[in-house]
Amino acid sequence: MIPALLALCALAQDAPPRVLPAETAAERTAAALHGGVVGTPIPAPAPGSAESWQGWFADLEASRAAPAPDPAREARLALFALEQRRSGEAWKHFSRCGAQPGVCAALLPRFLPGVGADAPLDKDGFAGALPDGVLLAPALPPATGDAPRGRIQRREMKLSALHIGKATVSLRVAVEYDGITVEVGHVAGESCKLALVLPCEPGYQLANEYIDWYVQETHGAPLALECKPGEDVHTLYGRIEPQSILGPERVPETLPALAAREGLVFELLPGDSDETLLRAIAASFHAPPLGLQARVWVLGSAPFPGGLRVDLSRPDERARRLSDLCAAIERFVLDAAH
Repeated sequence: MIPALLALCALAQDAPPRVLPAETAAERTAAALHGGVVGTPIPAPAPGSAESWQGWFADLEASRAAPAPDPAREARLALFALEQRRSGEAWKHFSRCGAQPGVCAALLPRFLPGVGADAPLDKDGFAGALPDGVLLAPALPPATGDAPRGRIQRREMKLSALHIGKATVSLRVAVEYDGITVEVGHVAGESCKLALVLPCEPGYQLANEYIDWYVQETHGAPLALECKPGEDVHTLYGRIEPQSILGPERVPETLPALAAREGLVFELLPGDSDETLLRAIAASFHAPPLGLQARVWVLGSAPFPGGLRVDLSRPDERARRLSDLCAAIERFVLDAAH
């Protein structure tokens, strides 16, 4: 056990402290974080709140109209995308923050290792010492170019030293053709506990999730593990399968005529606990850059009011539908501007 531990420590010392996929915009932006760059706080509304949606629309409009990226605004757009597990859009916003390294240094730990808003930060874009039992939600590694939805590009990103409790661990997040792999290895110190939420490639869903190749009964829930000195590297794995298509995947050059004329209708079932929040989200669509009429329709409460229907009646599919809708809106608003 001791020789294995010494070999692992030596490997961690020789490895770069952080590795992102080469030749990506995100890697070039992160490469500037050296020499003791201190993270600049990024004020942002609470995740999942009506204020976060209102701020997202305001930032989209400002970004569309601005002659150059504003790092603070791009950071907020990145955080909103991370909240919805839209790693690709989030990395694009990160790469536009390069004019202010302090913003990048505060933002990068939200991707790798995937810490929360209140987590301590170290310099140069690294997370600070995290508490034992911390919950991590790493992003997918950034991709090279814009791969078509549903086409997998193999890639990985790594940290050689992450401090959790009284332990130091290594972390690797990789996208393979058949699934998502996260490896956590004990490097030094005592035992530690952590939980981790697996990311997923766009166009796919996690079919089964594993801890050290033991299948888990849950899907999308945090996977808990304990890292002890001398143990082998722990492997968290999510097998992926193609996702059913819930709506159009091609982003139109102009707004669909029905949406432009009659707006959007969010369909809910009676008694939905999120109705108040979804009404506030619908109201946020009235502002630029879309300026769309949007409203909530509770099935059976009145005749359908007309408009482009967005089915949010199933809580288990709602987050994905809203995420896909936001991804399409971002591409529609920002791709031509950038």
